[in-house]
Amino acid sequence: MATKSAGAEGSSEGRGGGVGMAELAHELPSAGGESAHYEPRKPTEADFERYKTYVGQKWTGVCKWFNVSKGYGFIVPDMEEAKQHADDVFVHQSKLKMPEFRSLDEGEQVEFIVQLGKRGMEAAEVCGIGGAPLRGHRIHPLGKRKEKEIRCYNCGQYGRHKASQCKRMPQKNVKACYVCQSTAHLASECPNKEQQKKGGPTKERAPHGEEREGDAIAGEEQ
Repeated sequence: MATKSAGAEGSSEGRGGGVGMAELAHELPSAGGESAHYEPRKPTEADFERYKTYVGQKWTGVCKWFNVSKGYGFIVPDMEEAKQHADDVFVHQSKLKMPEFRSLDEGEQVEFIVQLGKRGMEAAEVCGIGGAPLRGHRIHPLGKRKEKEIRCYNCGQYGRHKASQCKRMPQKNVKACYVCQSTAHLASECPNKEQQKKGGPTKERAPHGEEREGDAIAGEEQ
């Protein structure tokens, strides 16, 4: 089992540690499963009785949706009876058998053990078909190929570091505007915000107080 995990919300497991997704996901752009919230069918009491007969079985399926920032998603099982009932299987990143940052790509084929949780069926010991390695989502924090997908929300730089490692804002427990780096206000009150939305340059504050012109960086709410 990997030692690092993407801290997740809305899971049946406790929050994992090591990757710092609370910081990395603050400005995670919408992509794939991030672009829309997915609501699975709510299981009935009859469904839960049926689920009990599946517990411990090894199934295969396809990842239907996965939220990288929250660390969970849903699998559509190949099991015929489950397909007939439009069942989804909840999957949490802590159950994925892969090193470091754990995620699933939409459409990825998986193999897993069925468990029962409060929300219905849940996947455990998730791997590729026949024990093959999982591919994972294309968004990977601080990765080389997709480094522009993640940025430090202190200084606005993409893929270089996370907020806790930011050298431009070395003060601990000091909140800063991630648009202009000022500690006098937050991004929601930034005077440059409207100019930023229009795609124009904003004045970016350098470490020693001087101002310089920087490219606008679109801010999104988590």
